[in-house]
Amino acid sequence: MHKKWNFRVMTGEEHIQTEAKAALTGKLNQLGYKPLPEQDLKDRIKFVSDNGDMREVILCFLNIDESRSVYINQRDFDYTSRPDLLILLTVYMNDIKTVHYLLPSMVFTTPDNIFLVNEQPGALRHFSTWQIKVFTNAIETLSHYTLDAVNEL
Repeated sequence: MHKKWNFRVMTGEEHIQTEAKAALTGKLNQLGYKPLPEQDLKDRIKFVSDNGDMREVILCFLNIDESRSVYINQRDFDYTSRPDLLILLTVYMNDIKTVHYLLPSMVFTTPDNIFLVNEQPGALRHFSTWQIKVFTNAIETLSHYTLDAVNEL
């Protein structure tokens, strides 16, 4: 009998996404949070602690070879940043090590040249976004949010 093997080769981006989820899960487990099992969204993960404290994490990926900004649609989060909403920003490019930043969504309450709020008026409100810009001078600010540096939520 001849067996047919069905191998699926993971693309570079799929590998980065898998690595990012594993790094996030490891860090949050270390902080006492466990992922909720009923998750089906590929761009978000919810975690809960033993005391019932919940966190939702938006997964964002930025290939520096292609872009310098990532955009998050505010509509998906009721147009409100909140303390229990975090962003895992994974920055990568061909020749550098992948870097993970765990940012509180509250950074958008005081926008600056790194964390921008792109509000749209009235009927166009559903196009409102939060934007994270990554550039040379932003690295110092972003370094405060590296996943390895996070000790509490």
